Amino acid sequence: MVHHIAQSKKVNFTIILDSINGYLLFGILGAVLLVMAELLQKFLYHLNTGAINFAGGTAQGFHDFLYFSFVPLQR
Repeated sequence: MVHHIAQSKKVNFTIILDSINGYLLFGILGAVLLVMAELLQKFLYHLNTGAINFAGGTAQGFHDFLYFSFVPLQR
């Protein structure tokens, strides 16, 4: 999909839709990878430090991992 977008010479509805889908795919995949890293750290290595340190020690939810996945994509 990324190759198709990069090689296109004209911008049409399909290219715009593919770009939006690619952006969402990368963001959600990043969040899933962060959750997997958190679970591996917690259950495989028995470390309870937390991959992402939140102010106030609040509980981590999937929405937090989505946030930390999408914010770097905006740059």
